[in-house]
Amino acid sequence: MNVLPVEEKSGLIQLFDSIIPDGIATNMLVLDETLYISKKKYGISYNDTIEFWQNTVIPTTIVLDMGQDTFTHLSKIISSHNLKPSDAFHLATMYQYDIPIIISEDDDFDNIENISREWI
Repeated sequence: MNVLPVEEKSGLIQLFDSIIPDGIATNMLVLDETLYISKKKYGISYNDTIEFWQNTVIPTTIVLDMGQDTFTHLSKIISSHNLKPSDAFHLATMYQYDIPIIISEDDDFDNIENISREWI
């Protein structure tokens, strides 16, 4: 499996810390997307992606719950924004936890009021 050397990991963590001083947060939908893209686009096995998450992502990231509150936000977002369902779930989670910054290559988030998109 291709993973970053320790020196590069610490530099990446420092970069994230400078962008998001309160820490990095994600939801399990991101794992689903990571599994799908890693396999389809890069040919990385599901097991290797899971191992990467276990060893790299989970220890440095807050994994946010998605539940009834997320659904409440989601129902409002679906009716007011032209987003794919998965993007609406991400935005609903962000609203639920009052997270103003998303790290994404998806420019659909550029037109969302009070949300700032960063890409590295």
